Amino acid sequence: MERAVKVFCHFFLWLLITHSLLIQAAGPGGVETNLQLWLKADAGITESGGSISSWADQSPNAKNGTQASSTEQPTFISNKMNFNPSVEFNATTQTDGDYLEGPDGLGVDDTTTLTTFFVMQQDNVVDSVDDFFTFATDDASGDHRFGIFNSGTSIVIRDSTFGWVFVADGLSVNIPTAGAPMLLTSYYDGATYTFTESVSNVSASDTETLGIDGDNGASAYRIGRDANDSFDGDIMEVAIFERTLPANEINQVQSYLALKYGMTLPTSVTNYVNSGGSNIWTDTT
Repeated sequence: MERAVKVFCHFFLWLLITHSLLIQAAGPGGVETNLQLWLKADAGITESGGSISSWADQSPNAKNGTQASSTEQPTFISNKMNFNPSVEFNATTQTDGDYLEGPDGLGVDDTTTLTTFFVMQQDNVVDSVDDFFTFATDDASGDHRFGIFNSGTSIVIRDSTFGWVFVADGLSVNIPTAGAPMLLTSYYDGATYTFTESVSNVSASDTETLGIDGDNGASAYRIGRDANDSFDGDIMEVAIFERTLPANEINQVQSYLALKYGMTLPTSVTNYVNSGGSNIWTDTT
């Protein structure tokens, strides 16, 4: 508890000093090289009556997520996690969920190195698999997806050809219960996936060999569901890099997200840093 109080006190000081720098940052936590997609609910939202028709990519690539159908548009929530807005995706069955779809060309294929970050929370379990992001919209062989598996008990990365990477499978302290804020980080070096999850100041991780089949980047991405599996919950921020970030840059992005959304990183993370990599707060206990 004392550690969490210290972190949040430093958060308010950090927010006052660096707010303008965060607004102008070219990438999350000041990390921008090979940034392919950056969606954040506090910028780039086009909505009418709360229904979102477009979520603008904050990277230089303009890979905006859009939805023309009013019955499948997610909802803008102005005050969700730590007073920040969210994009709420509603679903009751596997195929009726809200979603946004982006253009082709995220560049994810079997030669790609990759680092991803998601800030989100699940409200309700829809089915045994609830996908919240996919690089390929057609659900065909080779699509690459992120989801919540085993009826809400595991976070999973899956590729139709190569298999699965699980996080929090059977670890009760890390099961994403309804409404629990989650910071998910994964990185892929071309052969091996490492996937970590932070929920309520506790983390779980898994490292496995998992390939990316074919050219997923040639298909449109989708957020909120894929062709057959829907997600019910809120997504606050998404950042995808086409490279494996080194540990110091992962720390920068995670610090930015944790401080922004009022989350405490696991005790294994001893330094919270700003966009320049300088320490904001160090755990000396």
